Amino acid sequence: MAVRIGLIGLALALGSCVTVALGEPSAPPPPPTGTTPTTPTTTTAPARTTPGVPPKLASFRLSASVTAQQGHARFLVGLTTSTPARVSIQVASLPSKRLVKTVRTTDLHPAGRVWVLVEGTDDRSFQLPAGSYRITAQATDAASRASNVLVGNMTLKLTPPRGLFDGYVVPAWQSDVAGVAPAPGGEIVTALVPGGALVTAGIRRGDVIRAIGGRPVDSPGAMTAALRALRAGTPVQVDYDRAGVRTSGIITAKPDWTRVPDYGPAFDVILRRAPGILAFQYAAAKQRLDVGKPGEAKTDLSAWSAVDRGSAPGEMLSAALQATQAQPKQALAAYNRALVRDPQLAQAQFGRGVSLSALGRFADAAAAFGEAARLDPADASALAFRAYSLLRLDQDAGALKAATQAVVLDPGYEEAHLARGLTLLALGRVPEGVSELKHGLLLTGDPKRAQQIITANLEPATP
Repeated sequence: MAVRIGLIGLALALGSCVTVALGEPSAPPPPPTGTTPTTPTTTTAPARTTPGVPPKLASFRLSASVTAQQGHARFLVGLTTSTPARVSIQVASLPSKRLVKTVRTTDLHPAGRVWVLVEGTDDRSFQLPAGSYRITAQATDAASRASNVLVGNMTLKLTPPRGLFDGYVVPAWQSDVAGVAPAPGGEIVTALVPGGALVTAGIRRGDVIRAIGGRPVDSPGAMTAALRALRAGTPVQVDYDRAGVRTSGIITAKPDWTRVPDYGPAFDVILRRAPGILAFQYAAAKQRLDVGKPGEAKTDLSAWSAVDRGSAPGEMLSAALQATQAQPKQALAAYNRALVRDPQLAQAQFGRGVSLSALGRFADAAAAFGEAARLDPADASALAFRAYSLLRLDQDAGALKAATQAVVLDPGYEEAHLARGLTLLALGRVPEGVSELKHGLLLTGDPKRAQQIITANLEPATP
């Protein structure tokens, strides 16, 4: 079976620090997320209809029970349509039968299998509470003729929400620990939310996080996995170094839908009070890049000394800036220079892999992702993206090995499951591949990417 993989999301790959919260924006109760309900889009089908014959829906697929993390609930609705049609999904609370959400595809979907990924929120973007729901599906064709109605019931169960790590941290690389830590390893705390969980636990700017809940976080991959596993409302011990002395504190994280302030003003103050600390300079510029302010990040970088601009962190930031401008060749050159300065930078190898993928050099990309995984054995993303590259090379067995390792390393990482699902489909192991693909889709917070995967892979695999 041919597996069609679109361009890998570059934004996922180019982050060179762990930000304050992992995962996608969520919509939990009681406060709204500020996002609007997503409307799935599909490819436009030729508007061929049978005169006088409305579309007919059949083969309704809906899980009777869905268990999801609060703030990240999603579910899939599947059906088939006899003619090109737009599909409408309605969600009603039981037993009241009160309508709480409506999702409509925007374009005509070709006749055949249709899957719709539905966010577990109501029409005001509040998280649906745990309970029972009635799901209704109907379709209309280009002539506005309505189909029959399909109905199913679903029970939604919610697990505790993900916790928010309310501080901005960057990796303690060999090249940026001067003035902060005596040796590399862990994550440098560069900015904190006043009165937040980290501050309450006694953690301060300049401390180096070494473990969360007993899990060492001495590499960026390990930190990412630890933060993905952090649960809100649960006391967790955080071990950290201060001036080379190990200590610990207890944090009780708020849910990850909690809004954190813009760290930009805090970094302005930090850079005035502690000028010349490369880790803080890098964090300030990288945070501006993270929040969509590449111009300000570029201005920050230009103010660095020539020595700092030419350092590994400087080249990493330069590479990330080039990537935001869709210049993979220039980004690749900057990542290469970063590795000359610090050959142990796993994230520079990861960035090389993304840049090489964008240039269509998938064999080189697979090698770069493999080297990133060697340098940071806890990084599930390097293995997942290596699987994508190997799939491009039709090396399905190697891709399955890498994707399976990624799933084992970080079961909550959507790209690991998506890569494994696509690989299983490529190997002809369709039921396993469909199951894994659905798992990944239910974890992903990117509706556009999810719809691309559904259209290109899930629907063809489930006729």
